[in-house]
Amino acid sequence: MTENTSPTGKQAGATDEATAINGHRSRADALLAAMPADFGKATARRRADDAPPAAEDDGKTDVNGLRPGDEGYQPFNTRGANAKHATAAKAQEASEKRLKRWASRRYPVSILDGRTEPWARAIAADIARRNAGRDPVKDAPDVMFSGDKAVKVGATDAHLTAMPELTPEEIGALKIEAAAIREYHRAQVRRKAAAMATPRHPLAEVIRHVSDMANDPPTGTLIDGLIYEQTVTHWVGDGGTYKTFTVLALACSVAAGRDFTHQLKVPQKHSVLYFCAERRHYGMGADVAAWCQRAGLDIASLDLLGWDDVVQLADDEWMAELVEFVKARGIKLIVFDTQRKATRGIEENSSTDIGAALANAQKLAMEANAAVIVIHHTARGQDHARGSSVGRDDTDATVVQKATGPNEAEFVIDKHKSEATGTRYPVKVEKVAGTMPPTEGRAGYGYTTLVATARDPLTMNETADKVAAALAQDDKILVAVVNDADDGPLSPAEVTRRAQARGCELGKDAVGTHLARLAKDNYGRLVTQHVNPTNGRRTYSPKSAPPDADDTADVSAEVVDLATRRRGGKSSQKATPKSPETPPPTD
Repeated sequence: MTENTSPTGKQAGATDEATAINGHRSRADALLAAMPADFGKATARRRADDAPPAAEDDGKTDVNGLRPGDEGYQPFNTRGANAKHATAAKAQEASEKRLKRWASRRYPVSILDGRTEPWARAIAADIARRNAGRDPVKDAPDVMFSGDKAVKVGATDAHLTAMPELTPEEIGALKIEAAAIREYHRAQVRRKAAAMATPRHPLAEVIRHVSDMANDPPTGTLIDGLIYEQTVTHWVGDGGTYKTFTVLALACSVAAGRDFTHQLKVPQKHSVLYFCAERRHYGMGADVAAWCQRAGLDIASLDLLGWDDVVQLADDEWMAELVEFVKARGIKLIVFDTQRKATRGIEENSSTDIGAALANAQKLAMEANAAVIVIHHTARGQDHARGSSVGRDDTDATVVQKATGPNEAEFVIDKHKSEATGTRYPVKVEKVAGTMPPTEGRAGYGYTTLVATARDPLTMNETADKVAAALAQDDKILVAVVNDADDGPLSPAEVTRRAQARGCELGKDAVGTHLARLAKDNYGRLVTQHVNPTNGRRTYSPKSAPPDADDTADVSAEVVDLATRRRGGKSSQKATPKSPETPPPTD
């Protein structure tokens, strides 16, 4: 018998041996014997007859050899996609290693001077921007940058290698320099505060008995009830509230020695200086000429000086020059229009910066024995000054101005050291047209501007008539419906029903919104609004007509009815206690 030396024969011999040992064939061997011969081999080999060889090289075959359309095909698991992911991962890893390699290195900001590479200019601009926005008394300036920051904006290894790296000693020296700059600014603030403070005098000379203090004369009055000498007034208001026209009219009244109103009297004519930095087409001269035309005065008779720019309040040298200028000419009222224009380059949210600027205004008022008005804007939609609250804290008076209607406004004393707060002064503005005669340097021209004058607070019909003439058709219908009603206050739903019958196209919600607006002061109170204090429901009656007592719902009954409905809609009669019967009179 011939011996089987083939591999198959050896395998068969081994299997027979295993079978002989165990007495039966193993289950694993049986499973292997049942598997196909090509199990575990690349599926692409099985597809050799189904697809041309060129199709295998188009990059659409996934790692399992499947093609688009095959069951289980993975379009994002192809060799090409995996190669791209691997390349990106290697690039990311290399970038992170590069950032870590340069992150520990420090370079001085001064090394960027004169460099024109985009990455260098980007770093310099970023550092300059951050240094400009820092608080100089709190934060030290940036005087160095790290290498990884340069890498992020495009610096190459060659650029960074060429720049000298800071040593630990140099880094320490730069930190000391930055801290010294911060301390320098702090010292500046302390010196400035000391200079603005009341000069130190021997206490025995300045502390007196109150009987002696009572004999001191009061400060001079420029506008009785509002503006006095040695005071700074913060005049704030939103855009479009006619602040400039109002303050300019007050300044012209002082310069002419004419009362602004029967409440705001000008006891004496004084010299005025107006800094009008908010440019207009015809300029400050035309505004003053229009005021004089409205008042029937010659513009040459006004003791009023002006400039279409403004002295910077934070500039100590310039303000010192202004003090001497004002004292030499006997000027008693100085107007800065506006604070923003007079504090260029200053962070308006910094109490330190704005406080120093307003301290210079206070110094001007004290040394020149004059009054100062600083006009400023309010925060949008608010009734307080924009920026730091120090504007209100560090001034002697605060006046808030608001628009109350078309071409109408009012200013309110919000804070005052000498007058009652809450006092309101209504004003109105009107268009005035005029002509300026020609001069040697220019031709004559015509102008149209606004002039502010006092308004009688009792003449609300002025506002009502103007608003009514400008109303939309739907609003006119609403006003007519409410004012024609003779059956008591109307609910918004009832107004809607009646208005729609007259052709109004507004829905119930819109009608409620429009009625609330028409009842406001700045709309002349074209209708009267009543609010139930219990449930907040609104009703409307004709203008200035209070609701009849019979038309007003019983508040207590309404509360009981609401409580009953919350318990399940039972009749209000069960919830309302019966009143005890009145006993018959006795002798």
